Amino acid sequence: MRELQGDNTSAVSMPEQLISVDALEWELIHQTLAAHDNNISATARALNMHRRTLQRKLQKKRPQ
Repeated sequence: MRELQGDNTSAVSMPEQLISVDALEWELIHQTLAAHDNNISATARALNMHRRTLQRKLQKKRPQ
């Protein structure tokens, strides 16, 4: 990780290797799913999406 600083005092950490939005979404979904003990309904509620939408997203492979 490296830090980027602008004109203000706050710093933003950036990963050395950029990740796509799809890969980031995939990671977030799977982390949230694990946090909810693989409960699809609880995960969908936590992510504010319909359960069926979550199920479709879970069928996809991890994007590169």
